[in-house]
Amino acid sequence: WGGLTSTDGNDPSNWYLWDGNSWNIQSVNLPGTNDNIHILSNSVAGLCVSASSSLLNNQNITDLIVGSGAVVDLSGIITVVGDFTNDGTISAGSSTVLLNGTSNQIISGAAITLNNLTCDKASGDLEINSSVAVSGTFTMTSGNIVNSLPLIIGTSSTNTGAISYSSGIVTGPLQRYFSNTTGSKFFPVGNASIIRDATIDFISAPGVDQYLTVSYVSGLPQDPNGDDLTSGLPLTTNDGQLIQNYEDEGYWQIDPTNDDYSSPINTKAYNITLHMNNLSVVNDYTLVRIIKSPGSNTSSQNHLSWSSPTHVSCVGSNTDFLATASSSGFSFFGAGGDDNNPLPVELIMFSGNCSDGIANLTWQTASEYNSSHFNVEHSRDGVVWDVVNAQAAAGNSTELLTYQFEDPTPFIGDNYYRLTQVDIDGAESTYNTINVNCSNTQSDYFMIYPNPSSGSFNVILNNPQMFGSAEILITDSKGNRVINKPIEVKNGINMYILNENISNGLYYINISNGEQSTNVLKHTVQ
Repeated sequence: WGGLTSTDGNDPSNWYLWDGNSWNIQSVNLPGTNDNIHILSNSVAGLCVSASSSLLNNQNITDLIVGSGAVVDLSGIITVVGDFTNDGTISAGSSTVLLNGTSNQIISGAAITLNNLTCDKASGDLEINSSVAVSGTFTMTSGNIVNSLPLIIGTSSTNTGAISYSSGIVTGPLQRYFSNTTGSKFFPVGNASIIRDATIDFISAPGVDQYLTVSYVSGLPQDPNGDDLTSGLPLTTNDGQLIQNYEDEGYWQIDPTNDDYSSPINTKAYNITLHMNNLSVVNDYTLVRIIKSPGSNTSSQNHLSWSSPTHVSCVGSNTDFLATASSSGFSFFGAGGDDNNPLPVELIMFSGNCSDGIANLTWQTASEYNSSHFNVEHSRDGVVWDVVNAQAAAGNSTELLTYQFEDPTPFIGDNYYRLTQVDIDGAESTYNTINVNCSNTQSDYFMIYPNPSSGSFNVILNNPQMFGSAEILITDSKGNRVINKPIEVKNGINMYILNENISNGLYYINISNGEQSTNVLKHTVQ
């Protein structure tokens, strides 16, 4: 750029052309699609460049390089098939910048505010390495956007900009302003190959000059300690769906204005729709729910635990569906579901012992979903079974639950018991068989002292049916196994000293050799 005649970029005499040896003022030629345009400031280039700003109007070029201190006015359609580097000042006016090269194109340098921006790339990505804001319309015709800084659409609540979408994916953060009225915005985010867009529809006005920044992030979200975020699971949604786990391919991160969780937009009610496209482990999309982890008022990274927004709908198929929920507040969002168990009951223990001619059976569940009842079956030989007890289940639960049954008429010798769980729809699942021996119960016993303890206590066992290798099993009140201590059981009285560093609380203790188990004792550490 010379600008010695005027500011008009379509006047050849305003341009210098490099002929391989020197710069020559032009009389006929204008920059074209095979040319790189360099615009330097007068303070850098001296008298050979006008101090006035340049005007590019309906130009077709390869690379556009704006130097430090240079000022460029844009008008009409500026078509760039190469890179756009800005270290000066761009005045976009009512122009449209069209990037339609067939290889990767890069926008870099100082922050740019454009009027309209169009990405129409048959091949290659548009890499945005600087802060780019679009005050008018961002048109996505084809090609992905690769960005680490937010691509900003709009400038305020009175000028929210627009997105005209046909195809393509924004693989980094996408920031959009909202009007201070009800209404929705579409965020075409995802990874390099799969779109996982989000639509957020405010049902109350979000406030003045408020915006959201949305990105789809690969991998697992982290809790404040840097561990995979699992706090709050399992949970049960408002419509009774059990959520035990979440999709590990990625998650949606949605941050409020200035990453400030006390900003007005973070308190307003909205409906959110997430495009759950090609999630790898979905067996039944109707059971998937949106889950969220609210952020703190100080940092978008100080997230808490998973919770359940109010479920609205799931529409589509297992490979491509839209999940919608209503909520308020932002942060991490994920696709939550069950663990694909045959039945939605997590049985963590089934054991029995014989005392004074009575078979005492105990079982525990860590979680239940739509569970109707349990059938206790009894057999002398493990082949022919009779139902000796039917006991109502909890239905839905995410807490440790303990069930018990006493069989007053066991056989002398071996007694085989098994547990069958039946859900509300009639589906059944039968768990492993246990053997309770009632041959010589007078001298058998299992005890713990002192109880309560400080974490150091003795376990006493006299049970010839447990002879050989076994384990002392200690489970906390949430159903988590905290200790598996291998032991060797000999004939007669066995004493085992435990001095464990475990937190204060209530624990459940039993001994098992894989085929038989003692009764379960409660023990308090304080």
